[in-house]
Amino acid sequence: LMRNKNFISPEGILEFFFELFRCEDKLLRKTLYSHILADVKKLNLKRKNVKVNKVLQNFMYTMLRDSSAVAAKMSLDLMMELYKKNVWNDAKTVNVITTACFSPVTKIMVAAVKFFLTGCEYTEEEEDDSSDSETESNALRTMIISKQTTKKGRKRERKQSKALSVLKKKRKRKNKPSISSFSALYLINDPQDFAEKLFNRLQSVGQSVGASQQHLSFEVKVMLLSLISRLIGIHQVTTACVCTRMTCVHMHVRMH
Repeated sequence: LMRNKNFISPEGILEFFFELFRCEDKLLRKTLYSHILADVKKLNLKRKNVKVNKVLQNFMYTMLRDSSAVAAKMSLDLMMELYKKNVWNDAKTVNVITTACFSPVTKIMVAAVKFFLTGCEYTEEEEDDSSDSETESNALRTMIISKQTTKKGRKRERKQSKALSVLKKKRKRKNKPSISSFSALYLINDPQDFAEKLFNRLQSVGQSVGASQQHLSFEVKVMLLSLISRLIGIHQVTTACVCTRMTCVHMHVRMH
Protein backbone atom coordinates (compact mmCIF):
# COMPACT_ATOMS: atom_id res chain seq x y z
CA LEU A 1 0.00 0.00 0.00
CA MET A 2 2.78 2.44 0.94
CA ARG A 3 4.67 1.53 -2.25
CA ASN A 4 1.56 2.15 -4.40
CA LYS A 5 1.14 5.60 -2.85
CA ASN A 6 4.84 6.38 -3.51
CA PHE A 7 5.63 6.78 0.20
CA ILE A 8 8.59 4.38 -0.29
CA SER A 9 11.14 4.59 -3.11
CA PRO A 10 10.97 1.59 -5.47
CA GLU A 11 14.75 1.07 -5.44
CA GLY A 12 15.00 0.45 -1.70
CA ILE A 13 11.95 -1.77 -1.32
CA LEU A 14 12.75 -3.87 -4.41
CA GLU A 15 16.34 -4.43 -3.26
CA PHE A 16 14.94 -5.58 0.08
CA PHE A 17 12.55 -7.97 -1.69
CA PHE A 18 15.46 -9.42 -3.69
CA GLU A 19 17.31 -10.08 -0.43
CA LEU A 20 14.22 -11.88 0.91
CA PHE A 21 14.80 -14.55 -1.75
CA ARG A 22 17.17 -16.01 0.85
CA CYS A 23 14.16 -17.08 2.94
CA GLU A 24 13.40 -20.79 3.11
CA ASP A 25 9.66 -20.28 2.61
CA LYS A 26 9.00 -21.37 -0.99
CA LEU A 27 5.56 -19.71 -1.16
CA LEU A 28 7.02 -16.39 0.03
CA ARG A 29 9.76 -16.54 -2.61
CA LYS A 30 7.19 -17.24 -5.32
CA THR A 31 5.04 -14.31 -4.14
CA LEU A 32 8.06 -11.99 -4.06
CA TYR A 33 9.06 -13.08 -7.56
CA SER A 34 5.60 -12.26 -8.96
CA HIS A 35 5.46 -8.94 -7.13
CA ILE A 36 8.92 -7.77 -8.27
CA LEU A 37 8.17 -8.77 -11.85
CA ALA A 38 4.85 -6.90 -11.86
CA ASP A 39 6.30 -3.83 -10.12
CA VAL A 40 9.27 -3.47 -12.48
CA LYS A 41 6.95 -3.88 -15.48
CA LYS A 42 4.66 -1.19 -14.04
CA LEU A 43 7.59 1.18 -13.48
CA ASN A 44 8.54 0.82 -17.17
CA LEU A 45 5.02 0.78 -18.58
CA LYS A 46 4.85 4.24 -20.17
CA ARG A 47 8.58 4.80 -20.65
CA LYS A 48 11.83 3.30 -19.44
CA ASN A 49 12.54 4.29 -15.84
CA VAL A 50 16.28 4.69 -16.35
CA LYS A 51 17.06 5.72 -12.77
CA VAL A 52 15.36 2.74 -11.09
CA ASN A 53 16.56 0.28 -13.74
CA LYS A 54 20.18 1.35 -13.35
CA VAL A 55 20.12 1.01 -9.56
CA LEU A 56 18.48 -2.44 -9.67
CA GLN A 57 20.70 -3.73 -12.48
CA ASN A 58 23.81 -2.71 -10.53
CA PHE A 59 22.36 -4.45 -7.49
CA MET A 60 21.97 -7.62 -9.58
CA TYR A 61 25.76 -8.00 -9.71
CA THR A 62 25.63 -8.47 -5.94
CA MET A 63 22.65 -10.82 -5.99
CA LEU A 64 24.17 -13.12 -8.63
CA ARG A 65 27.18 -13.59 -6.32
CA ASP A 66 25.00 -14.10 -3.24
CA SER A 67 25.99 -16.83 -0.80
CA SER A 68 22.46 -18.25 -1.12
CA ALA A 69 22.28 -20.25 -4.36
CA VAL A 70 18.46 -20.04 -4.31
CA ALA A 71 18.48 -16.23 -4.07
CA ALA A 72 21.07 -15.95 -6.86
CA LYS A 73 19.12 -18.35 -9.13
CA MET A 74 15.79 -16.55 -8.60
CA SER A 75 17.44 -13.17 -9.25
CA LEU A 76 18.87 -14.54 -12.50
CA ASP A 77 15.51 -16.02 -13.53
CA LEU A 78 13.85 -12.67 -12.89
CA MET A 79 16.39 -10.80 -15.02
CA MET A 80 15.97 -13.23 -17.90
CA GLU A 81 12.17 -12.99 -17.63
CA LEU A 82 12.31 -9.18 -17.73
CA TYR A 83 14.53 -9.36 -20.80
CA LYS A 84 12.16 -11.73 -22.59
CA LYS A 85 9.22 -9.47 -21.77
CA ASN A 86 11.03 -6.47 -23.31
CA VAL A 87 11.24 -4.63 -19.99
CA TRP A 88 14.99 -4.92 -19.39
CA ASN A 89 16.16 -5.61 -22.94
CA ASP A 90 19.31 -3.48 -22.91
CA ALA A 91 23.04 -4.20 -22.94
CA LYS A 92 23.34 -3.62 -19.19
CA THR A 93 21.01 -6.55 -18.44
CA VAL A 94 22.79 -8.85 -20.89
CA ASN A 95 26.22 -8.08 -19.48
CA VAL A 96 25.02 -8.71 -15.93
CA ILE A 97 23.73 -12.12 -17.07
CA THR A 98 27.13 -12.93 -18.63
CA THR A 99 28.66 -12.92 -15.13
CA ALA A 100 26.33 -15.80 -14.17
CA CYS A 101 28.02 -17.98 -16.82
CA PHE A 102 31.00 -18.22 -14.44
CA SER A 103 29.03 -19.00 -11.28
CA PRO A 104 30.48 -21.80 -9.12
CA VAL A 105 26.89 -23.12 -8.84
CA THR A 106 26.32 -25.33 -11.88
CA LYS A 107 22.55 -24.75 -11.93
CA ILE A 108 23.02 -20.98 -12.20
CA MET A 109 25.73 -21.30 -14.83
CA VAL A 110 23.62 -23.64 -16.99
CA ALA A 111 20.60 -21.29 -16.80
CA ALA A 112 22.72 -18.34 -17.99
CA VAL A 113 24.33 -20.33 -20.82
CA LYS A 114 20.91 -21.59 -21.95
CA PHE A 115 19.66 -18.00 -22.04
CA PHE A 116 22.30 -17.12 -24.66
CA LEU A 117 21.83 -20.34 -26.60
CA THR A 118 18.03 -20.41 -26.79
CA GLY A 119 17.53 -16.65 -26.88
CA CYS A 120 14.06 -15.18 -26.36
CA GLU A 121 11.45 -17.87 -26.61
CA TYR A 122 7.74 -17.18 -26.67
CA THR A 123 6.42 -15.76 -23.43
CA GLU A 124 3.14 -16.84 -21.85
CA GLU A 125 1.44 -13.72 -23.22
CA GLU A 126 2.54 -14.55 -26.77
CA GLU A 127 1.32 -18.12 -26.38
CA ASP A 128 -2.07 -16.85 -25.20
CA ASP A 129 -2.23 -14.47 -28.19
CA SER A 130 -1.46 -17.27 -30.65
CA SER A 131 -4.06 -19.59 -29.09
CA ASP A 132 -6.70 -16.85 -29.18
CA SER A 133 -5.98 -15.74 -32.76
CA GLU A 134 -8.62 -18.04 -34.26
CA THR A 135 -11.23 -16.88 -31.72
CA GLU A 136 -10.47 -13.23 -32.51
CA SER A 137 -10.79 -13.75 -36.27
CA ASN A 138 -14.12 -15.55 -35.80
CA ALA A 139 -15.38 -12.75 -33.56
CA LEU A 140 -14.32 -10.16 -36.14
CA ARG A 141 -16.08 -12.03 -38.95
CA THR A 142 -19.27 -12.35 -36.89
CA MET A 143 -19.19 -8.68 -36.01
CA ILE A 144 -18.83 -7.59 -39.65
CA ILE A 145 -21.73 -9.82 -40.74
CA SER A 146 -23.81 -8.55 -37.85
CA LYS A 147 -23.06 -4.97 -38.82
CA GLN A 148 -24.20 -5.59 -42.38
CA THR A 149 -27.44 -7.47 -41.55
CA THR A 150 -28.83 -5.88 -38.37
CA LYS A 151 -30.71 -2.63 -38.08
CA LYS A 152 -28.59 0.45 -37.70
CA GLY A 153 -28.56 2.39 -34.46
CA ARG A 154 -26.14 4.90 -33.01
CA LYS A 155 -25.64 2.96 -29.79
CA ARG A 156 -25.10 -0.34 -31.63
CA GLU A 157 -22.69 1.27 -34.11
CA ARG A 158 -20.62 2.81 -31.32
CA LYS A 159 -20.32 -0.58 -29.58
CA GLN A 160 -19.31 -2.31 -32.81
CA SER A 161 -16.76 0.37 -33.71
CA LYS A 162 -15.21 0.17 -30.26
CA ALA A 163 -14.98 -3.63 -30.41
CA LEU A 164 -13.44 -3.47 -33.90
CA SER A 165 -10.79 -0.98 -32.80
CA VAL A 166 -9.84 -3.21 -29.84
CA LEU A 167 -9.43 -6.23 -32.12
CA LYS A 168 -7.35 -4.23 -34.59
CA LYS A 169 -5.04 -3.04 -31.81
CA LYS A 170 -4.55 -6.62 -30.65
CA ARG A 171 -3.66 -7.68 -34.18
CA LYS A 172 -1.14 -4.84 -34.50
CA ARG A 173 0.58 -5.84 -31.25
CA LYS A 174 0.68 -9.47 -32.35
CA ASN A 175 2.14 -8.62 -35.76
CA LYS A 176 5.02 -6.58 -34.32
CA PRO A 177 8.41 -8.12 -35.18
CA SER A 178 9.69 -10.27 -32.32
CA ILE A 179 13.15 -9.98 -30.81
CA SER A 180 15.80 -11.94 -32.66
CA SER A 181 16.43 -15.33 -31.05
CA PHE A 182 20.07 -14.48 -30.39
CA SER A 183 19.80 -10.71 -30.00
CA ALA A 184 21.33 -10.92 -26.52
CA LEU A 185 24.63 -12.11 -28.01
CA TYR A 186 24.89 -8.88 -30.03
CA LEU A 187 24.69 -6.78 -26.84
CA ILE A 188 27.75 -8.27 -25.13
CA ASN A 189 30.28 -5.49 -24.53
CA ASP A 190 33.46 -7.55 -24.94
CA PRO A 191 32.72 -10.84 -26.77
CA GLN A 192 36.44 -11.60 -27.17
CA ASP A 193 37.03 -11.45 -23.42
CA PHE A 194 33.80 -13.37 -22.77
CA ALA A 195 34.85 -16.18 -25.13
CA GLU A 196 38.34 -16.34 -23.58
CA LYS A 197 36.86 -16.61 -20.08
CA LEU A 198 34.55 -19.42 -21.23
CA PHE A 199 37.58 -21.26 -22.64
CA ASN A 200 39.37 -20.83 -19.32
CA ARG A 201 36.31 -22.12 -17.52
CA LEU A 202 36.26 -25.28 -19.62
CA GLN A 203 39.96 -25.86 -19.10
CA SER A 204 39.67 -25.39 -15.33
CA VAL A 205 36.91 -28.00 -14.96
CA GLY A 206 37.87 -30.44 -12.23
CA GLN A 207 40.30 -27.99 -10.70
CA SER A 208 39.54 -26.08 -7.50
CA VAL A 209 36.94 -23.31 -7.84
CA GLY A 210 36.97 -21.37 -4.60
CA ALA A 211 36.93 -23.84 -1.75
CA SER A 212 35.65 -26.79 -3.76
CA GLN A 213 35.87 -28.48 -7.12
CA GLN A 214 33.25 -28.11 -9.81
CA HIS A 215 32.63 -31.09 -12.08
CA LEU A 216 30.58 -30.51 -15.21
CA SER A 217 28.68 -33.19 -17.13
CA PHE A 218 29.38 -33.88 -20.80
CA GLU A 219 26.15 -32.09 -21.79
CA VAL A 220 27.16 -28.91 -19.96
CA LYS A 221 30.59 -28.94 -21.60
CA VAL A 222 28.93 -29.23 -25.01
CA MET A 223 26.67 -26.29 -24.14
CA LEU A 224 29.71 -24.16 -23.28
CA LEU A 225 31.37 -25.15 -26.55
CA SER A 226 28.18 -24.27 -28.44
CA LEU A 227 28.11 -20.83 -26.85
CA ILE A 228 31.76 -20.24 -27.70
CA SER A 229 31.12 -21.33 -31.30
CA ARG A 230 28.18 -18.95 -31.55
CA LEU A 231 30.31 -16.08 -30.25
CA ILE A 232 32.96 -16.90 -32.85
CA GLY A 233 30.34 -16.96 -35.61
CA ILE A 234 28.60 -13.72 -34.66
CA HIS A 235 31.52 -11.59 -33.49
CA GLN A 236 34.26 -13.12 -35.67
CA VAL A 237 36.38 -14.12 -32.67
CA THR A 238 38.92 -15.99 -34.82
CA THR A 239 42.37 -15.34 -33.41
CA ALA A 240 44.93 -18.15 -33.69
CA CYS A 241 45.05 -18.48 -29.90
CA VAL A 242 41.31 -19.07 -29.70
CA CYS A 243 41.30 -21.65 -32.50
CA THR A 244 44.19 -23.58 -30.93
CA ARG A 245 42.57 -23.60 -27.53
CA MET A 246 39.21 -24.57 -29.06
CA THR A 247 40.81 -27.70 -30.57
CA CYS A 248 42.48 -28.62 -27.27
CA VAL A 249 39.28 -28.17 -25.28
CA HIS A 250 37.27 -30.15 -27.86
CA MET A 251 39.72 -33.06 -27.51
CA HIS A 252 39.54 -32.78 -23.71
CA VAL A 253 35.74 -32.94 -23.79
CA ARG A 254 35.78 -36.03 -26.01
CA MET A 255 38.22 -37.78 -23.68
CA HIS A 256 35.94 -37.15 -20.67
